[in-house]
Amino acid sequence: MLGTRGLWVVALAVALGASGCLGGKRLSDIGTHGPNVGLADGAALLPAGVAVPAVARMPFEVDGLYPSTIPNDRMCCWIATHARVRTVKAAPAKRVDLTIFVPPYAFFEHNPQGLTLAIEGARFSPRCCYGPGIHTLSFDLPANLRARIGQVVLTLDTLHAFVPAREHVNTDSRSLGVVLSRVDYPADAGAQ
Repeated sequence: MLGTRGLWVVALAVALGASGCLGGKRLSDIGTHGPNVGLADGAALLPAGVAVPAVARMPFEVDGLYPSTIPNDRMCCWIATHARVRTVKAAPAKRVDLTIFVPPYAFFEHNPQGLTLAIEGARFSPRCCYGPGIHTLSFDLPANLRARIGQVVLTLDTLHAFVPAREHVNTDSRSLGVVLSRVDYPADAGAQ
């Protein structure tokens, strides 16, 4: 059963979807994930487009990404304020799109979140300022990665640390950044 905050999140998502404020995303796209991934201690949900190292030891934290063990978890998957995420690039592409969800907590209303991305060491200018809602951020890939197929490592750093316990949301004492919903590399045959 959803608590008051859970109902508020669902109500906001429905309102945003109805108003067209999801930036082209359907409500059903929020929280959609790749298949369950078997880790040493169980299965975990991951955002679409994300992979885990073959030697991951537990489903609770992988290089700053917090997979979920709850089926259909719409708050999957939080990242820490510094996360190193392995992503899957299946075809040549000129850009990468990150879809993030900033939950409608008072903290983010007063502290819009910022994000800095590095792709295999190539660092981009910080992006700011994202209040509650769903946001898709597009980044041009460095020329040497456009034709490459396989895993690509992204490093994400957020401006603010959201600590649920400090904000009286729950007892979670982790320093969290945003919810990473999906990573996409739109295929582009001309990416060379």
